Amino acid sequence: MDATSPTTLLCMEDDPGLGRLLLKHLERAGGYAVTLVEDGLRGLAALRENRYDLALIDYQMPGLNGLEVLRTMREQRLETPALMLTGAGDEQLAVRAIQAGALNYLVKDAAGEYLKQLPPLIAESLEQSQRIRAATDAENRRWLLARVFESVDDGILVTDADNNMVTVNPALCRLFGYDKGEMIGQNPRLFKSGVHDQAFYRRMWNSINTKGNWQGEIINRRKDGSHIPILLSISTLHDERHKNIQHIAIAKDYTLQHSDRERIWRQANYDHLTRLANRSLLMNQLRSSINQAKRNGTSIALLFLDLDDFKSINDQYGHDIGDILLSTIASRLKSTLRESDTIARFGGDEFVALLPNITRDLQVESVARKLMQALRAPVRVGNNTLRGSLSMGIALYPRDAGNTDQLLKCADLALYSAKQKGRHRHCFYSQELSTQAADQTAMRQEIQDALDRHQFHLYYQPVVDLGSRRPIALEALVRWDHPQRGELFPGEFLPALLRNGYGTRLTHWIIGEITTLIEHWEPAWERVPLSINLNIQDTKEPGLLSRLSSLCADNTLHIELQEDLLQSKSGLLEKEIEFLRQRGVQLVIDNYGSGDISLRLLGDLPPLSLKLAYRLIHAIDADPVRQKMVRAIAGATHGLGLKVSATGVESEAEAATLLELGCDSAQGFLFSKPLDGEELTTYLAVGAQRR
Repeated sequence: MDATSPTTLLCMEDDPGLGRLLLKHLERAGGYAVTLVEDGLRGLAALRENRYDLALIDYQMPGLNGLEVLRTMREQRLETPALMLTGAGDEQLAVRAIQAGALNYLVKDAAGEYLKQLPPLIAESLEQSQRIRAATDAENRRWLLARVFESVDDGILVTDADNNMVTVNPALCRLFGYDKGEMIGQNPRLFKSGVHDQAFYRRMWNSINTKGNWQGEIINRRKDGSHIPILLSISTLHDERHKNIQHIAIAKDYTLQHSDRERIWRQANYDHLTRLANRSLLMNQLRSSINQAKRNGTSIALLFLDLDDFKSINDQYGHDIGDILLSTIASRLKSTLRESDTIARFGGDEFVALLPNITRDLQVESVARKLMQALRAPVRVGNNTLRGSLSMGIALYPRDAGNTDQLLKCADLALYSAKQKGRHRHCFYSQELSTQAADQTAMRQEIQDALDRHQFHLYYQPVVDLGSRRPIALEALVRWDHPQRGELFPGEFLPALLRNGYGTRLTHWIIGEITTLIEHWEPAWERVPLSINLNIQDTKEPGLLSRLSSLCADNTLHIELQEDLLQSKSGLLEKEIEFLRQRGVQLVIDNYGSGDISLRLLGDLPPLSLKLAYRLIHAIDADPVRQKMVRAIAGATHGLGLKVSATGVESEAEAATLLELGCDSAQGFLFSKPLDGEELTTYLAVGAQRR
């Protein structure tokens, strides 16, 4: 009922005349909506079907009298407040009516004066009903809160103004293992675990005192001394003058969530294979270490580690064995460092070590040597004995860089320098490395421009039969017509080109140029095969190998492989060699004698010829030792059914000596310089005329 709605009344009166009189009087008073029924049964039905603010019940009614109606209302929980109307002299009956549930009663007199008393009595009864309902609701709430306090799964405690516990619920007893009596009167410090520092509690109480509440995760201690993660919520209770008088705390067992969150955090911050910190965690710790070093005026060292030739181990033995090796190496690296140091797997076969509180370079030098020494012992995986080695770049804060990104960049440059110097070594960063990196970046852009602007050109140098001096092959040699530096030879640009991943693109261009030459080959010209050099990047692109094999039909094209390419386990592998062999490709090992490839390996390769390195050939006519070496190589090579060629022949004396030692063919300025397109046309035309 609200202030604008009329008061709804249900009137049970069996006398029609009295009923009409009652209805007329109430309508004249105003503010009432009255429903009139003639007996108790109809009255009960109306109460079940509709909602009324008050029921006016006459005692004398057929069927059910007023008392019986009140008792039925109570039994059926019809909660409409009721006012009993009784005949004159029925005061005792009225008392029984109130005991049966009526709020009030009114004695009807014959003169009808009771009708004047009815409106104020109705108002009084409604007020009384609201007070009773409010009191009942409050009692229900108290009962409900008590039930919740006793039965809820979360622990609850209330403290007094001195922050001592005045009440706790059973769940709190179960949570911490104390009896209720052991906690009442105690300060909640009873549960303090010692895990959190004073700063943690200062932040907590600052929030409670300024905001009136705090919520967060806290590690508490049980009665048995064990620790338990708790999700704790603390609120302040105030009196009417808004003074803090009590605190209420709700504690939830957070063990499962804490474990899940810790598991998720570890998954996000640790490498699943090696159990080391991952890149994300390392970067966070690096930023934190730099900030601390700034405050304390100390130094930190960042060591960038890379496993040498790890890819070849994966390729040769498989990723499962590679993973076991990585895990073993990670464990060794971690055991070498201090507790305060961090070792992280940065990705693939790269690791990063973070060393805080560094006082001198020698300290870092010692750690670097220990890390490299940790890999000296072989790793036994099944029937395989594997050995690993490290290259390492080292940068120091604040000497080399002032932030995380720059420090990583410096360590990476130092790592690259270590690898360039032969691997299995460490290198400290210096400003010179940044200068070199800038030069390499400029060179990379120049190479890309050269490829885009067609600044590379091909020359062809004949390979001749030493006996007849007739050409038996043409080797394609690439030159760079640099706009500022002039003509550059491969040794001046090829390392940078390969380092920046342009090797295969250059080879595709060379194949295109050679294809054009073959398509325009004059019928009168002597048909000799062309040969090109493959680089390490070419051997890993099946599309390029397929394109080459299609050109090699009818002995049109030979492929030259540098000796060091065959030595490298990450270079041309058996499956690539077999791919080319099955397609009839003729292979030539170039620069033989510059390394230490064995003759036994030559027996495992497909039919090919050897091209001796210049260092074995130069001035060989005056060097008996090298003559013996070449004779031995030629004899063994011929024994395997292979041909022997020499490169860089510059004199007749060298040519005669090589022929006598068993060399089959040669190339060099004695026979012809490298020829451009026009010069090659003339060379082939003249050769055709001589035939």
